[in-house]
Amino acid sequence: MAPLLFFLFIAIPILEIAVMIQVGSVLGLFPTILLMIITAALGASLVKNQGIQMVWNIKSRLQQGILPDTHIAEGILLAIAGVLLITPGFLTDTLGLVFLTPVSRIWIAQHLMRYLKVRVLHQGTSYEQHPFDSKASSSKRTPHSKGQTIDAEFTRKDD
Repeated sequence: MAPLLFFLFIAIPILEIAVMIQVGSVLGLFPTILLMIITAALGASLVKNQGIQMVWNIKSRLQQGILPDTHIAEGILLAIAGVLLITPGFLTDTLGLVFLTPVSRIWIAQHLMRYLKVRVLHQGTSYEQHPFDSKASSSKRTPHSKGQTIDAEFTRKDD
């Protein structure tokens, strides 16, 4: 975790400053600042529009009784894209645009969901279907633990 935090809070800002200096030396100070402001405003607008569309997609899938797992992952990637696009810098803007582009966002979301499904299955729960699948009945679930499961009811009695 420490190398990730180092990368996020030390390495990325240093790289961003280096790229800004290079772009500023080519374009000049004010065009560089203007370009960063334009990318932030345009990115925020695109994230807002695509975010609203994503909410409607998730809502319609829920009304149909379908779990919108990939759509939720896409929504998270859209939120990350918004943060990256508003953050000043060209590297974060580039990564934000990758997350904002529907084709790459869908691809990343599908791979992320596959990874999360494997992680959930690996952490002690074994299901024949996706563990978050609302259509999975309890008869299709196979317990991962070695013991016997007893289904029971109880009533609390006051003394």
